[in-house]
Amino acid sequence: GGMKRFGVGEVNLKAIAALRPLLEGLRRRDLRACEQLMRALTSSALAMGRADYRDPRERRTHLLAAVASTGEARALLKMFVEWGYCAPGRVLAAERLLDQMLSMLSAELSSRTTWKQRLRAA
Repeated sequence: GGMKRFGVGEVNLKAIAALRPLLEGLRRRDLRACEQLMRALTSSALAMGRADYRDPRERRTHLLAAVASTGEARALLKMFVEWGYCAPGRVLAAERLLDQMLSMLSAELSSRTTWKQRLRAA
């Protein structure tokens, strides 16, 4: 598929862009949860950035941190819908992107490509 070309970091940015229109309304309803969502998506982006430039032995730790933050963002979106903060359709695009991130990250975690090979390919 076309998305294979995108790195997981770019999918993260797309998820942020997809959620931006929702944030204004969410802020008014639940500022804390809204800030938590922003933090989770920021954390996943930063963890992936760290994973790309760290010692390969530390890479897994940062990828797992990215998975945890992405999972947190995913849980928050479900919660927003259940609390009635927004309609399910409004978060669908973002949820799909987060699911895509999770599957890309898990593929990355199970792949055996070495750091040097990845640097050469970059």
